[in-house]
Amino acid sequence: MQDQEESIRVRAYRNGAWADSLLLDRARLACKPRLAAAPDGTLWVSWARAEAGGLVLVVTPIVNGQPGPQEIIADGPSANWQHDVVCDQAGRLWLAWEHMNRDTAQVRFSVRENGRWSPPRPVFAAAHRQMRPALAVGQKGEIWCAWDGYLGNYNYDIFLRRLDRASPVWNLTNSATLEQCPALSVGAGNRLWLAWQSNADATGKPDIPRWLALRQWDGKTLRAPAAAMPDRNLLATGMLQSWESPELLASRRGALWLFGRPSQEFSAQAFLGDRWSRRQDFALPGWGGRGEFVRAAEAQDGTIWTVRRDIALIELCAFPALAEAAAKPKLQIAPEQPAPASPAAAVAAAKWQMTAEAREFLIAPAEQKLVFGDLHQHSNLSDGMGTVDDCYTRSRDFYGWDFAALTDHEWFVRNRILPSEWEYIARITAGFHAPPDFVTLHAYEWTAARWPNGPGHKNVYFPDEAQPILSVADSSANLTPKLFARLRETGAMAVPHHIGWTGVDWQHHDPQTQPNVEIVSVHGAFEYLGNEPITHRGGIPGMFMQDGLARGLRFGVLGASDGHGLIWHHGIGRKRDPWVQGLAGVWIEGELTRESLFAALQARRVYATSGVRILLHFSADGHAQGSEYESAAPPRLAVRVAGTAKIRYVYLLRDNQVIHQHGGDFGVGDMVRFEFKDEQAAAGTHWYYVRVVQEDGEMAWSSPIWITRKE
Repeated sequence: MQDQEESIRVRAYRNGAWADSLLLDRARLACKPRLAAAPDGTLWVSWARAEAGGLVLVVTPIVNGQPGPQEIIADGPSANWQHDVVCDQAGRLWLAWEHMNRDTAQVRFSVRENGRWSPPRPVFAAAHRQMRPALAVGQKGEIWCAWDGYLGNYNYDIFLRRLDRASPVWNLTNSATLEQCPALSVGAGNRLWLAWQSNADATGKPDIPRWLALRQWDGKTLRAPAAAMPDRNLLATGMLQSWESPELLASRRGALWLFGRPSQEFSAQAFLGDRWSRRQDFALPGWGGRGEFVRAAEAQDGTIWTVRRDIALIELCAFPALAEAAAKPKLQIAPEQPAPASPAAAVAAAKWQMTAEAREFLIAPAEQKLVFGDLHQHSNLSDGMGTVDDCYTRSRDFYGWDFAALTDHEWFVRNRILPSEWEYIARITAGFHAPPDFVTLHAYEWTAARWPNGPGHKNVYFPDEAQPILSVADSSANLTPKLFARLRETGAMAVPHHIGWTGVDWQHHDPQTQPNVEIVSVHGAFEYLGNEPITHRGGIPGMFMQDGLARGLRFGVLGASDGHGLIWHHGIGRKRDPWVQGLAGVWIEGELTRESLFAALQARRVYATSGVRILLHFSADGHAQGSEYESAAPPRLAVRVAGTAKIRYVYLLRDNQVIHQHGGDFGVGDMVRFEFKDEQAAAGTHWYYVRVVQEDGEMAWSSPIWITRKE
């Protein structure tokens, strides 16, 4: 990328030396290049390019080191990308891709024969979302295509069919778990091998850790290696967890090379027929800075060459040829139960609804509605695990949240979100936006240096998907005042988070652009230094919620997971599940839309919980939390709490000091309601807020109300 444009380049590596690169394309978006070698020595290069409001696929041949004419495979104004390309023994070029409309995606394919491309056709005429196709050529000219499809209830399955003839479509995994990102390779004996990532635990039930699976398909039966995969550890709680994003290569000596992406670095492992090699890491150590996949190819001498994006560079890595051929594969029937695929639409998940009893208890205004969501999540586009669409299928269909946002780091370990990646996030975010049932926000994490060297981290939320990313690596948005000036132009907002760990620049706080602060997440609770019963990561004096309020700043409070897909968040989190360690409750007006959600966030009609649906309504003289008003009379404060477990304490605080405590050592049940008239408040401005502590340790905090008491 250069000057906000992406380019496609090809560079040859021969005899230990690099040739000059060939520039094939340069555009606002030019991404996802793939290579295919033809029998006549032609190298075909394909990629996606922005054009006419969508993305088209571009294919060009390279002959004798020179690029030929570009051929465009366009399929309407939609986004056509996430593709794969192969060349068969007859020189025909096969292309399969993800054809993405606003609210769905379908895998399509086309074949180039005698210099002409066939009209694009669907691989599977199904109503559910289809993604991430992979292709492989059999030794008899078979063209295999695999992809993953979303069937609802956070269930992804792997599908397979042949493209070179009429073929049934198989659902190979046919389970209630998550199987994604298939990879294909054809090995000795014309055996078709597949790999994918799965969140199945040791008993086959869905879980959080993911691992790569290797299978062989003979047209009727799915088989797995008989030898157990060493180093497969679904219970790891440290910084190195899971293994996803597979690349698969069947070598000429019979080994099955499997490459993937753990929570850090990249790793390789080989299946040798009767045993596995040990898994080895071969990337630069440390957080982030990586692409999504490794790509691999075998040289004539048996060397396995891999290429990957790592720490802002393209890294080439060689694995020497094996000293001896692999043994004949020893296989057993796989645990999956393949079945003919169904074209049915995805099953809609049941939605959480507040009961009439709870609403009557809370005495909320008739025009207001309480919704919950997680506005801080990460994927494999930065330093998290899982795909971009995972964020929304998980939030909507597994946890039942009403709204969500993916907030990947835009600049982390010298690795930035590329324009095409930002476009992909935007299109996925738009595709899952379906008010009033589910609302998505287009967002990212502005990742500045920690305090005192920088202002810390802030999530940025846009009202639509049309805005460019504002990177801390760009001089126009590298400081908080510059960022805020740009955000005001678009009506966007920022939310600082894990403030007591990485800090926050209180001196630049702007209640319009930064109306809220995230105070609880996987990193702990940041109400005050030494917070209890939920503790916090780090501990910078002056960088907690109460410190900001004591400075006279005005902001609401949010909870969010800041989940990266790691159990126990590599030993930092207080729960095994990283996605339920922070949650935002928002009192919207009217139906749930982006506009009503943004309005409530701006008005600070929000509160934070530690990851559960604690119901909380706090008002003062009829003014909602987040309000500011003046009063000559002592304020009357009303608190309503319905817990998810027995409530131990409900605290009412004025100016960071407890002025009323409801509850005690024996708790007060799971519903609390009281009013308090503050006769002791002196003249001047005071802030009031509520803290809730349940017996199970879960907590909630209201946003403050600021009251100026007149004489």
